[in-house]
Amino acid sequence: MRYNTRLNRRGGESGLSNPLLFRAPMLESTTYEKGVGPVTRPTIGDANLDRYVQDNEGIWRGVLAEETRFKGARRVYNLISDSDVSTWATTSNNTTVIGATDPDGRATAYTITATDASAFRVDVQTLSSGDDVLNSVWIRRRTGTGTIEFYDGSDGNGLTNITSVITSSWQRITPGKKTSAGGGSNDIGIKIITSGDAVDIWHPQMELVTGQLDTTTPSEYVSVGVLSAPYHGLNVDGVKAFTTDNGNSVSSNVVTEAAGAALTTLKGYFSEGQAINNAIQNRDFSNVAWAKTNITGAKDAVGIDGQPNSASTLTATAGNGTAFQTVTIVSAAFNTSFWVRRKTGTGVISITDDNGGNYTAITSLINSSTYTLVEINRTQANPVFGFKITTDTDAIEVDFAGLVETGEATSPIETAATAVTRKTDNLLAYDKQNVPVTNSGEFELTPDFVGTLAAVELIIDLGNSKGIQFGTTAKSIEIYDGTNTVALTNAWAVKGQTIKVKWYMDSSTSKMNISADAVKGTAGTYADITASQFKLINISLGASEKTLKIYNRPKGDLWLQQ
Repeated sequence: MRYNTRLNRRGGESGLSNPLLFRAPMLESTTYEKGVGPVTRPTIGDANLDRYVQDNEGIWRGVLAEETRFKGARRVYNLISDSDVSTWATTSNNTTVIGATDPDGRATAYTITATDASAFRVDVQTLSSGDDVLNSVWIRRRTGTGTIEFYDGSDGNGLTNITSVITSSWQRITPGKKTSAGGGSNDIGIKIITSGDAVDIWHPQMELVTGQLDTTTPSEYVSVGVLSAPYHGLNVDGVKAFTTDNGNSVSSNVVTEAAGAALTTLKGYFSEGQAINNAIQNRDFSNVAWAKTNITGAKDAVGIDGQPNSASTLTATAGNGTAFQTVTIVSAAFNTSFWVRRKTGTGVISITDDNGGNYTAITSLINSSTYTLVEINRTQANPVFGFKITTDTDAIEVDFAGLVETGEATSPIETAATAVTRKTDNLLAYDKQNVPVTNSGEFELTPDFVGTLAAVELIIDLGNSKGIQFGTTAKSIEIYDGTNTVALTNAWAVKGQTIKVKWYMDSSTSKMNISADAVKGTAGTYADITASQFKLINISLGASEKTLKIYNRPKGDLWLQQ
C-alpha cells in the first residue's frame, strides 16, 4: 500500500538528555545529514524503463533503470552524454581545452578555438517523437567577431545563430524549446564559422521538458560524468530532484538564474514492491487486444506522462459502446484500474472487470482537465475489463490500464504485447547504525490506502524485522519489539491524510508506545531490541518517506510515556 512519510525537523536536535542519532531528509536525495556508516544504495536489477514517479506538477515521469524515486519533487534530466566537452564529436579544425575561468571563478570552462572555417564541437542524441528539449549553455566570446551558431536540439543537427546574443561577458543562453519528430541527430554544441575565432563555454545542458508547464525556462544545471555514486542523489547520473520551483527566467534568449520557492508537493523517497501488470497494450486502445463495439479507439492523446500520442481516445459511435480486454489467468484478487479524462460529452461513463456483469459508474469522478485514477477490485479468474460509454459521440481519454494482484492500484506499469513485471525497489539500508535498546523517533505518514493487509508490513526496520509497522487491522500502525506489540487503530481516516507519528522504546521502564497526531496508544511492555542497522522498508504498493529521525533515548514528550 502506498504511503508517504515526513519526519518533524523540530525538537530534540541537541542536548545530553536526547541526542539525535540519525537524520535523513529523504526529500530529493539518498544522502543523510547525521549518522555513522554508509548507505546501501538501491540495486533494482531492472533494465526495463517501466517505473514512474509523480513530480511536483502531478506528471508521472518515466525514470531511468536503477533511479531512486522521490515523489513530488521537481525532476531535472540532462540528456548529454558527458559534461566534458572535449569528449564530444568534432572536426579536426578546432581545439578544445579546459582551464578558462568559469562564472564561479574556477578554471573549469572550456575554450573552443576554430583552426579553420565551420569548426564544431557537438554532442549528438536521438530523441523520440514528441520529445521536447531545452538546450542551454554558459558562453562568452573570447576572440573574433564572426558568426557563432548553437546546436539547438532540433532534428537533423538543427542550429540557431547566436552571434547577436553573445558578448565578451558570461551569459547563459537558450534557443528555446525544440520538439522532435523522431528524426534523430538532436544535438547540443557550438559551431564557429570563422577560423581563428574562439568562445568559452560552460555547463551545457539538453534538458528533457516534455509535458512540463514551463518548457521555455532552463532549470538548474545537472552535471554528467563528474560525480560518483549516488551522483546527484538518485543513484544514476544526469538526473537530479529539486525541492524548489525553477526560479530562473528568460529574456531575449538570455537566462537569469534565481532561487525558486520551496515546493509544497514533496512526499519523499518512493518505493514499491514487485507487481505484474497483466493488462496488455495498456496505453493503446486502438490495438486489437481491446475488443470494441460501437466505439473507436485511437492512440492520439497526451498521456499522464505529458507525452503526446502516448494515451488513447475512446469515442462512442452509438449508445452503450464498449471496449473490453480479456485476460486468461487463474483466479486471484485482482485490482483493475485506469487513468481517465473526459474529452467530450456529459453522459455516463462506466468501468467493469467482469464482462459487464457489474458496471461501476465513474461519471462523477472524472473531469475534462486532469486524469483521474479509477479502480475496482474482484476475486475471479479470466477478467474481462474495460469501459462502457452510454451516450453516442461522447469521448474519453484513457491511459495506463492496470490488472494487478496487489489489492490497490500501483504506479503506472507500461505494457505492449505481453504482461510486464516491475521489480521491487531495493530498500535503503543505513548500515552500522547501532540502534540502542532505548530509542525514539518521529515522522509524518501519509497512507495512500485504507484497506486491510494480509500480513503486517514494516515501515521502519530497527533491526531483525522489529520496528514500526502497519498492522492487519484496517488503518492501524504498530510498534513491535520482536515479542510485544502496541497497536494504534484507526490512525488515519482517508487516503492521502497526513498524520504525525512518534514512538519510544524505553529499557529503563520496560515500556513502549506509539502515537499519531497526538492520539496515543496504550503503553505496553517493551522487551528491548538489538540491531546492527536500520532500514526504510517498502510496503507492497509503495512508500514515500521524509526526514527519518531516530534518537538514542526516549524523546521528551512525557504525555506519550504516561
